[in-house]
Amino acid sequence: MFNLLTDIKKRQKQTRRETGTQSQGPSFCKATWPSEKNSKWMVRKMRTKIALSMLVILFVIATSLGATMAWFTDSETLENTFTAGTLAIDAEDNWKGYNVGEDWEDVNPGDCKDKEFRITNTGSKHSLIRLQFDGEWGEYVDGGWVKMDPQDSSLVTISAPAGWTLEGDWWYYNQKLSPNMDPNDPFTFEIRVCVDGPDTGNEYQGMSYKLDFTIQAIQASNNASGDKWLIDSVYSPSDPETAENWSSFDFQ
Repeated sequence: MFNLLTDIKKRQKQTRRETGTQSQGPSFCKATWPSEKNSKWMVRKMRTKIALSMLVILFVIATSLGATMAWFTDSETLENTFTAGTLAIDAEDNWKGYNVGEDWEDVNPGDCKDKEFRITNTGSKHSLIRLQFDGEWGEYVDGGWVKMDPQDSSLVTISAPAGWTLEGDWWYYNQKLSPNMDPNDPFTFEIRVCVDGPDTGNEYQGMSYKLDFTIQAIQASNNASGDKWLIDSVYSPSDPETAENWSSFDFQ
């Protein structure tokens, strides 16, 4: 019997050691102590809680500082505009000694007549100009133009005054036109139109020569003529952005 009780007590002590319990008097006053494994787990859990608490505290501090701190700042928006210039010309012509719109009548082989032109640059840009003519022999039949076939268009020749240069099919005026010209003070010039004498035969009697002129203008600045007309313009002394410095064509 004694041995049995002794064996039971040994087993209870062993059980208490395994479960981490220890007798503190009567059985109803027993206190439970964590085992070594449970203690490490509780320490880790406590450290995690402390770390999370610190993060929350730091976040609150940073948020409050961001909400209360400020810099002196200011801003302003500037609106800028620019307006493009204009390029526009008005042109008028007449046969010398005739009114505008009147034809040169009763022409003989070998005759020459001057054609007067008046050009006004009404735009805001300095401009360069060129002139081209196209003509053909024919006659008006029942109100319609009938081209003469065959014909020799070389019988009519055109010559321009000094300051004009023929390149290809175009005559180039080697000076610029000022902007905002007074319509009462246009740029004027004359070209001479001649009909060949010896080679203008009887087949041209009663025929008319319809002569059309085309005048083109382009901005004088930034070598626009070199890009569009393939005839470079020159400027002086060194500032191509200034329209006044682009003066003429470079035919070299």
